[in-house]
Amino acid sequence: MLLELTMAATLTASSGGPSDADLAAMAWRFTPHTFAEVMSGGAWQPYRWLCYVGNIIAEAVAEGDGRVIVNCPPRHGKSHLLSHWTPVWFLDNLPHRNIILTSYEAGVAMNWGRLVRNEFERNPACRTRLREDSTSASRWHSTTGGGMVTAGAGGPITGLGGDLLIVDDPHKSWAEAHSPLYQERVWEWFTSTFYTRCEPGATIMVVMQRWAEDDLTGRLLARHEDHWRHISLPALAEDNDPLGRAPGEALCPERYPREALLKIRKAVGAAVWQALYQQEPGGTGQGRAYENFTTAANVDALVAHVRTLPLQVSIDFNIDPGMHLVIGQHDEHADRLTALAEVYGPRMAIPAAMESFGRWIEEQGGWQWPELHVFGDASGHSEDKQTAATDYDLVAAHIRKLGITNYRIRVPKNAPPIKDSLNAVNEAMCDIDGTPHYFVHPRCEGLIADWKHVKLGPDGKIVKSNSARSHFSDAERYRINYLRPVGMVNVPTTGGRFSV
Repeated sequence: MLLELTMAATLTASSGGPSDADLAAMAWRFTPHTFAEVMSGGAWQPYRWLCYVGNIIAEAVAEGDGRVIVNCPPRHGKSHLLSHWTPVWFLDNLPHRNIILTSYEAGVAMNWGRLVRNEFERNPACRTRLREDSTSASRWHSTTGGGMVTAGAGGPITGLGGDLLIVDDPHKSWAEAHSPLYQERVWEWFTSTFYTRCEPGATIMVVMQRWAEDDLTGRLLARHEDHWRHISLPALAEDNDPLGRAPGEALCPERYPREALLKIRKAVGAAVWQALYQQEPGGTGQGRAYENFTTAANVDALVAHVRTLPLQVSIDFNIDPGMHLVIGQHDEHADRLTALAEVYGPRMAIPAAMESFGRWIEEQGGWQWPELHVFGDASGHSEDKQTAATDYDLVAAHIRKLGITNYRIRVPKNAPPIKDSLNAVNEAMCDIDGTPHYFVHPRCEGLIADWKHVKLGPDGKIVKSNSARSHFSDAERYRINYLRPVGMVNVPTTGGRFSV
């Protein structure tokens, strides 16, 4: 696709191939955002964030088999780039190719199809020509066999094939996006109908603001087998912003400066703001299990292992989706817990998990800590009926295989009440004085997602409906509750502690 796109963009090149001068003169045709600026006569504005996204889309299309998710706030210009100008860019360079564009309603998708068709009808700079019978906004063709079809999410597109497939906002409203029935309907349509329309090498773009944890973006990231490049751009920047913005900086100050966004935040409320504008659905409000966790206070890129402290690993045993391990440390005198790395693989069992843990140790330069401490669920003490071995017996055997002899299994015989362990975690996240005692490295993406999104049900138990969530945080909950239970008080003058 890269060679095809290059040759198509330089139609004036000689038969020997495009020269350097040809490529330089036509470079604006290679990316959708530079194309849009030129073809619109400057009417379309190349905001910084749109240029960032445009480069990624061009790269995905050129390489082929691209899978891109773009999450950004409403009214920031995403659809005009990705559902208007990107299809024009694609078909003006590759007129024999086909596009399928969908949205939450067929009429909305058809409006984008009409805008794209109108460019080819009315913009004299376009090279692609339409067939004389291409009068429908929802289905039209070029003279070389390509074209564009639009439909609503859930609508029929059977029998059609696409080289560029776009889903633009598959959820209509807050109520629909949070409806389990509608979530499942969109998911089934995407996997059984939309996805099956891919031609060889096709690129898929999902463009949307976040609504709910289990919206289409959430399900694709948690369940889909393809590797998706996830572009998540909050209205106000947070730590480690992909654009390099300072925390609190507006995404598109030309349209929505920081002051305007702060007014919107106050008007829409915390839940809507976090989902639609910050792209963190479920990251605030009632129902969060770990309500004291915040990215600003608890995520720290400077977290590193300390050789003089014991290394700790917390474990959540499960077969489906697989074992989850978190590697961390505890500085008792400083009252500081850290999470350094995480280990997980689909249906990962004890041998594979401990081998991955061993590889992490090797990457750090080999074993170098005074002790290894193991934490986890009390259920791991249960004996296998045939071998009489427990999960912790197997873990200990693998630890010895790694050449580690100075280790301790620090797991209670009985699990603490869920409420107590949740309170212990939240107290570690931020105590009554507003001081955090728990810090996680940004590389622990699964764990951070858990801290943000795991919820409690009406019965006070952790919601387990999402198979990708709660396992990393469960592992850490066991460790934090063991080391820093509710009622534990640090006494700085002596370095000791007591419980009340």
